[in-house]
Amino acid sequence: MTIRPLAALRVLAIAGTAALLGACSSTPSAPARTEPAPRASFAVDHDAWRSLGYRWEWTSRPPRLPGGVIEFVDAFEDLLVVQDSRAMLSVVEGPTGRVRWNKQVAETNTRFLGNARRNGSVVVTNETELFEFDLRTGNTLDRTPIQGIATTKPVFYGRLAVLGTAAGRLIALDTDNNIRVWEYQFDGQIDSPPLRLDGERVAAISTRGQVRSLFIDGPRTQSSARISGDSAEMMVSDGELLFIGSLDQSVYGYDLNDGHRLWRLRSSRPVTVQPVLHNDVLYVTTADTGLAAIDAVSGEMLWSNQRLGGWVVATNDDTLIVWTGADLLSVDPARGDLIARTRLPDVAGIRADRLENGNLYAIARDGSIAKFSPR
Repeated sequence: MTIRPLAALRVLAIAGTAALLGACSSTPSAPARTEPAPRASFAVDHDAWRSLGYRWEWTSRPPRLPGGVIEFVDAFEDLLVVQDSRAMLSVVEGPTGRVRWNKQVAETNTRFLGNARRNGSVVVTNETELFEFDLRTGNTLDRTPIQGIATTKPVFYGRLAVLGTAAGRLIALDTDNNIRVWEYQFDGQIDSPPLRLDGERVAAISTRGQVRSLFIDGPRTQSSARISGDSAEMMVSDGELLFIGSLDQSVYGYDLNDGHRLWRLRSSRPVTVQPVLHNDVLYVTTADTGLAAIDAVSGEMLWSNQRLGGWVVATNDDTLIVWTGADLLSVDPARGDLIARTRLPDVAGIRADRLENGNLYAIARDGSIAKFSPR
């Protein structure tokens, strides 16, 4: 089951990415624009949202360039970062929906790969450069050449940006000095974004199924494993265990300390829906199980519901909030029973600013974004 009604809304944003440490050099830039949130046409069914345990807060329409569609949305507890397909970047204030600033990143034909937050800045990645902007003002802080073709957005460790390249290398760029500090060769291209395990380790997977966790000083290998295919969505981890939903028709659980495979759940089709880890339970959708809850350590199937599928975007008062690509569901986490369902035909994607009791953001097909808070 593939949940990708808007293919570009691929970046995982179940909860806001934590602000990471690090400074960078600065360069002058023109002042950024600030404007109020304009009125939008997205119609809100208040009763339907109320049945799921949410109330409407605001609707905003971030500016887009002619012909542009929303491509990336990252939700944090204080703001949203929105980018369209023409590289128009907007920062929307979480409490009010006000567009703080917006600007076109660059007039370029290169592909953009997503955005990452680092302290008070946002880093925009295309295939050849990292662009860093002040989240408060929109001023340009830095531009870092990648010296190769990037295939993923980065994760940050202080001034180090770690990302994948088309040459099959995981690289670390010093964004202060614009130099490549290290690189690690994989046996296939790295298409899935690397996963920040903690302040010292990163995990990555290649298109040929090579999985490694690395200490970033060096780098040094912590553990390695091999599966038969790539991960369609981001791997997830609690720092000790690593979980992969794979195109080789399996879901895996691995021990990061030694790379030992703890369990494997096979499927008759590739696993293409984002797995989510919460309270030692992995929630995942496969073609055979539907939405399922798996004990993270043992791999035991706690429950499955073949009538449901989707991606767990948040929890709300001990219920699971699941986006199917067309419907938003409230599901009992203990048994997998459906509590409530509402169809959202005008919505292309859902984001939450945190997993537990977070605010939800509905990204409408008309380009507007609506915020809903737990009741």
